[in-house]
Amino acid sequence: RHTISVSAFLLNRSSDLTRDALQSKTLPRSWVLAMIEYQRRFARAKICDEALHIIQGTGDETVDWRYNLSQIQEKFPKSKIYMIPDARHHSVNESPEFRDRIFSSIDQIIEDAG
Repeated sequence: RHTISVSAFLLNRSSDLTRDALQSKTLPRSWVLAMIEYQRRFARAKICDEALHIIQGTGDETVDWRYNLSQIQEKFPKSKIYMIPDARHHSVNESPEFRDRIFSSIDQIIEDAG
């Protein structure tokens, strides 16, 4: 079972803060506690038949997306993942090249649902 080391998370986050001028320089204690509680609730959650559509950039350094995707697929086995090579975490701040790929994935999701 994967558990997050809060100190490791904070150390990794501190290096991210120096690279991203839009990130806050502080991390509220309430945010860390909420993250821990969310992880506990997610671990206890039952498997769900709903299919999620997940758009994920491979350049995302904000979250541990490889681990997260495996956990989401375990809880939501019918989910479909759309990988966007080199796209980062916050899609609205991406270049038009990445936004176009993201919107193409969304168009595909809508088309497949119709």
